[in-house]
Amino acid sequence: MDKMLKLAIVIGVIILLLVIVIYEFLKIRKTIKIANRIDKFTLKVPGKNEPTIGDDLNRNVNSLISKISNILSKSTYFTKKANKYDRYSAIKKNPNYKYDVYSIKILISILVFMVYTITSVLNKNFEFPIGLIFLVLGYFATDIYLEILNQIRIKNIEGYLLKAIIIMNNAFKSGLNISNALDVVITDLDGPVRDEFMLIKKDLSSGIDISEAFNRFYKRVKLDDAQYISSSLSILNVTGGNITFIFSNIEEALTNKKKLKDELKAMTASSMLVYRVLTFMPFILIFIILMLNKDYFNPLFNNILGIFAIILALILYTIYILVIRKILKVEV
Repeated sequence: MDKMLKLAIVIGVIILLLVIVIYEFLKIRKTIKIANRIDKFTLKVPGKNEPTIGDDLNRNVNSLISKISNILSKSTYFTKKANKYDRYSAIKKNPNYKYDVYSIKILISILVFMVYTITSVLNKNFEFPIGLIFLVLGYFATDIYLEILNQIRIKNIEGYLLKAIIIMNNAFKSGLNISNALDVVITDLDGPVRDEFMLIKKDLSSGIDISEAFNRFYKRVKLDDAQYISSSLSILNVTGGNITFIFSNIEEALTNKKKLKDELKAMTASSMLVYRVLTFMPFILIFIILMLNKDYFNPLFNNILGIFAIILALILYTIYILVIRKILKVEV
């Protein structure tokens, strides 16, 4: 039990450090890209433009990622697998970013495996199955990180989508066309919603009709509100009508939906608090018990009945989480 607990703590710490390293690495890349863009418009002082260690490191890492991506892009298997990362390619405005994701996953998994191998060999306790576990964890760490970022991004878009529709509706009422209305949204708003509306305008500039442009927007963000907008515009294309009237109806529907969601959120706030407390309570109690007596749970792992009790507890806990979430989740 002692060994398993230490291993679990080590794995948890390594995963946490890995997520932090990925986050800091991407933040550094973004900072360097911004600095390079600004650098084009600044006066250069002779002798003061030597690349820093960070620039060299970033360039070498990007070069390695690009080389791996080029190799992966020639494989039919990886091309099919990489299609699930297309939404990130659209966001990053780089068609090859989906291959870059796979390259980063491969590099991180190898790095994690090497770190475990080196440390375990130095401590003379290397175990290959555990090394494989670290390899798999490193491989999927990027997916977890990207999914967390994507969920944060979608929440941001959901929060500002109604505001964007209101701006477009007011623009239509002022006599502006669809392109100018999108320009107003892009100018007035910032963040992920601005990026999405820039993609919508790019689609319209390519000759795609407005309903298909918003349908692509829905496929990227998977929001019910975006689907409602896309469906309304599709009906407009088929039946004809006034786009100002359609956007007024969309604005009214989304406003009423937001009010209802806010009311439901206020009504279920106390229940959600209880649910979250009860969700984390078992882990807190286990941690406290282990701090007081680290051998307390040993009997559970030393016989079949104890292992069965652990499995049963995990099943019941999972059922509890799923049932409570289903009860508290109210579709609007």
